[in-house]
Parts: sequence; structure tokens; C-alpha cells
Amino acid sequence: SSLSVTHVPLGGTPSVYLCFDTASELTLRKTFLGGNMYYAYLFFLSILIFTNPVRAQEKESHSSQKVRLSVTWTAVPGGPSYDVAQALRAAGFDYVEEIAEFYPRIYPQTTADTHFPKTFNFRYLLRAPFGIGFSFYHKNFGETEGRQSVTGYPLVIDYGVTCLNSLFYVRYEVLEFGIGVSRNILRANEYEMPDKVKYGLVLDASLTIPRDRLFFFELKWHYNKIGNSTIGPFVRNVGLEEFVFPESMVNYSHAAIGLGLGIRL
Repeated sequence: SSLSVTHVPLGGTPSVYLCFDTASELTLRKTFLGGNMYYAYLFFLSILIFTNPVRAQEKESHSSQKVRLSVTWTAVPGGPSYDVAQALRAAGFDYVEEIAEFYPRIYPQTTADTHFPKTFNFRYLLRAPFGIGFSFYHKNFGETEGRQSVTGYPLVIDYGVTCLNSLFYVRYEVLEFGIGVSRNILRANEYEMPDKVKYGLVLDASLTIPRDRLFFFELKWHYNKIGNSTIGPFVRNVGLEEFVFPESMVNYSHAAIGLGLGIRL
């Protein structure tokens, strides 16, 4: 068996059929493709599947489908890291560590979380071009470490957010623009203080291609304006000494940009 592409005119509309089986795929991998070329082959097939015209007997365009489900892997810059560092510095956790000559390490130090959280998206078209939607994601922003300016005793604050966004959107061809309300669960040192719930304003935009296929790629951007919230106090006892990070105001607002896959139902 082998991979073949056949153009069959049917009702004046050409259709593309991909013919392959497991045996031919394994033979192709072992005989012709090695290393990264095999994955390039799979990528090429996925592109054909996503962009292949709908068969003539399935003439209905999926662009009119009411429901869209998608998952995007998202980068989330922003968050409260700058404000947390400023609050630690103001509380006296600004130790200067001499690692080497002419190379001090100045605290606070922030370590960002580099993982890409998944965002789950749901869209429902009410009456074209208007619709409603929801999206959900959880993001750990990272942590900021301060050290007491005299003793060097560490205090680490980690922080994150869980968001459920409710949107009203307008669809135009492959573009969607939305505005809505976000319900945000704010976290900071979760074992020392309870989570807080705060509502925000969310702006959303997405690009979905191809426009009229069952499956699609999605590029998504949104901005979640949450505003300020308080964290702390956090207390550290070292011997007879007590070090306190007081209640402080930090801003959890953030943007997000993601890329993913979806299906029209």
C-alpha cells in the first residue's frame, strides 16, 4: 500500500481523498523517513486533513454551526510579581548577598512559571453574528523570594489565579471579538491565607482558520483586568525575632495569548 491523492470530480466540485493504512505508514517510516522527517510527514498529513475541502456529499458548511469547542495553550504575561517584589522590598526583605566580587545578588528575586496553561473555550452562536461564550484556565505566575536585610532569612511568596470568563461576542468571518466578566480566584501562599474571589473585566479576540471546516486552528488573545487585591500578612519567627510581611496591595491583572485546536458542532 502507499499514500495516494486522487482528485474525483463529483457534481463539478473536486474532492481530495487520502488513502493510506497502518502498514504503509510503518513502511514509509522505516524505509524513507528517519528522525524528524517522520514527524514532518505527520504534520503534512494533519495540514491536509484540516484544509481538505469538504466532500461533495457533505456540502453543508461548518461555518454555520452553533457550537465551538477549543483548547489553547496559553502564555500569560503580567500578574502581581512586580508589586510583590516592591512590597517585600518595603518590608525590609531586600538582602544583598555577595556571591562573588563585583557580583552581588540583590533580593527580592522573582522566578516566573514558564509552563503554558491550557485554556478551555466554549462558544455558542445565538443569532448571527452575536453569541455567548465561556473560557476557563488556571495559571501559576511563579514566586518571589525576599530575604531579611540583616539576617538574610528567606521569605518566599508564590501566587496564581484561576479564571472563569463569561463573554458576549460578535463573530465576523474568521474573527471574534468579545467582552465580558471574569470570576477570579486569587491565590498567594495558599497554605497561609485563604483564596480570595474578585470579579474583573475581560476583553477577548480570536482568529479561527479554516473558516468552514469541522476542525480548526485558533489563535486567541485576551486581557483580564482584575485590579488590586491584598495579600498577607505573613509572619516568620527566627529564634526570638519575628519578621513580618504586612498586608500589601498587589495587582493581578494580566494578558494572555494562546494557540490551539477546536471543533465545530
